[in-house]
Amino acid sequence: MNIDRLIDCDKEYESYIISNLKNYITDELIDSHYYEELSHLAPSNVAKDLLLSFSEDEKNHAELFGQIYYYLRASHYTPEISYIKINDYKESIIQKMNDEIKDYEEYSKQYLNAPTIEWQNIFFVVRDTEAQHAMRLPSLLE
Repeated sequence: MNIDRLIDCDKEYESYIISNLKNYITDELIDSHYYEELSHLAPSNVAKDLLLSFSEDEKNHAELFGQIYYYLRASHYTPEISYIKINDYKESIIQKMNDEIKDYEEYSKQYLNAPTIEWQNIFFVVRDTEAQHAMRLPSLLE
């Protein structure tokens, strides 16, 4: 990733993206924690492993966005994440499918509006992972 090209965006985009990065970091960390908690309810080791891999993906997204935020602001952003209690496994899987589709749509929008190829690459990779999650989650309902 060429950080110089990320920093080398106009001030309007920089201001816009910094606000969004904070939301993305928070959302991705919440999603990571959610998948980890959901893995405790998984009906099989295969389902548990898949959910833990999703958790790791989301954590990696948060770390990526956090690195970019740091390069742009020269400070870290660490949101507080509340404890998540999950009661219904299948209902939670369905909710996460919808959430992943919304995330895919958001990152697709960012991809299309990105000012440089470096920004596009970041949003492409993240949106691709979100799409993979949305496509693989239905298998956990069987």
